[in-house]
Amino acid sequence: MKKVFIVHSKQLLNEALKHEKELRVDCYIPGRDTPQTHGDQILPANLKAMKECEEVHVFWDGGSLGTVFDMGMAFALGKPIKPVMLVEGRDWREYFRSKIGSTISN
Repeated sequence: MKKVFIVHSKQLLNEALKHEKELRVDCYIPGRDTPQTHGDQILPANLKAMKECEEVHVFWDGGSLGTVFDMGMAFALGKPIKPVMLVEGRDWREYFRSKIGSTISN
């Protein structure tokens, strides 16, 4: 069965949950599924879950660094990244280019 990792900014958790219902597939949503109490435990939990998923869907407010980190992790793992809700005028590829000078392909 297909599994989707839904990356989301904190304030877009409800949008991620709605998206899960629309997809009707097994989803991992960090704001719900990853214990958020200890920062040093969030990364390994998200990495493990992301490795088990076929693709990554993104809900990003344009500023959440945790979301950017998770998108970078998805990119590094070679996961297909599907932007679902991005703040208008903000593209994650442009964000990476502006912040780290990467040569990310379109």
